Amino acid sequence: MSGTFLFVPTHHTESSIGQNRSTVNEFSAVSFGRVEDVDYRKGGTGREVYFVVTGQAATGVNADNSRSKYGRVYRLMLDANDPTKGTLEVVLDGDDRSGPARLFQNPDNVVATQNYLYLEEDPNEYGDETHDSYLWQYNLITKELKSVFEIDHRRGLPDFAKFNTVTGTYAAATTSARGSWENSGIIDISDIVGKPGTFMLGIQVHGWHAARFKGVDGGVLRSVEDQGSQLLILSGLPR
Repeated sequence: MSGTFLFVPTHHTESSIGQNRSTVNEFSAVSFGRVEDVDYRKGGTGREVYFVVTGQAATGVNADNSRSKYGRVYRLMLDANDPTKGTLEVVLDGDDRSGPARLFQNPDNVVATQNYLYLEEDPNEYGDETHDSYLWQYNLITKELKSVFEIDHRRGLPDFAKFNTVTGTYAAATTSARGSWENSGIIDISDIVGKPGTFMLGIQVHGWHAARFKGVDGGVLRSVEDQGSQLLILSGLPR
């Protein structure tokens, strides 16, 4: 699909969400179901851009299923002569439950290297989850998609309850077949640490609550936030 970028003559601090939506609709713009993250393919000109749409439950504003439910990955190829123009295509479609991305549970973040995409999941707790949050690897050359990492909720271990409570400012999954922890943010740090194939990724452990987590980041909007989280170093992944 070909398309172009258009200037929207409003400012996010001066207009409401409804006003912005109305303005965008006037341009017949594509309505995505929660665009979450974007990155460009390395080793080229930077015109090959990938972004992920996490998806929305088929209720409320998405009751007509006009937007993705399980999430999609898009590729935007910017025109070499006019960066306001380009072509857009769906690379991986979680809503095609017989396709290669049929096990998608809401991709949330992406990092693009020279030959791969790495995609993190944030399950929306629809209740039909078949796995905990995956880190997906998509080979841009062969088009192979496979999971390379799954979050461990410590099921069956003595400390399970410590990390999977339903108290605090964020209730852990009570309806999902699997857990509610999410992969959240991934960057390639190979060049920084001098070790190829090294990535840093964050995990929001939504079921882990403790008073010592409150206010440690100096934020004021959610001063009672008491969730724990983790930063992990993952090595051995191809780029």
